[in-house]
Amino acid sequence: LLASGQHVAADRVLRGILQRDPKNAEALLALGVSAMETGNGPRAVDLIGRAARLAPGSAMVAGNLAQALSVAGRHREALAAYDRALASMPDSADLLINRGLAALALGGEASAADAAETTTRAAEAAAAAEQLTMGILMRDMMPTS
Repeated sequence: LLASGQHVAADRVLRGILQRDPKNAEALLALGVSAMETGNGPRAVDLIGRAARLAPGSAMVAGNLAQALSVAGRHREALAAYDRALASMPDSADLLINRGLAALALGGEASAADAAETTTRAAEAAAAAEQLTMGILMRDMMPTS
């Protein structure tokens, strides 16, 4: 439902899941993403923060929490959350790009330099992923003997 933009229906289903299982990290995350997509940054931070406490090792949850913090205008906290997510997924172009945007939102010369460095890392990660994809495609196209 979320993928098709049906936030009201998805939220109703997710709240029902959480009534039965208040510690369902996946439902908290999905409800938080829905809040973030509808522009409710503070609610997204609350919900995804709860999911992060239930799934502290999840890079996906940490990345979504970082994005929610940025949506809520809490860019300094978002940078720390992006760094936690990047510790598990250092080559994630999405995380790197969003981290760069959070750094840029802080303003100032140091933040601009941080954003430029992060964006360069994102471009390198994307190029590496593209090379890997091309290698796999070429391998799959080679005739087998």
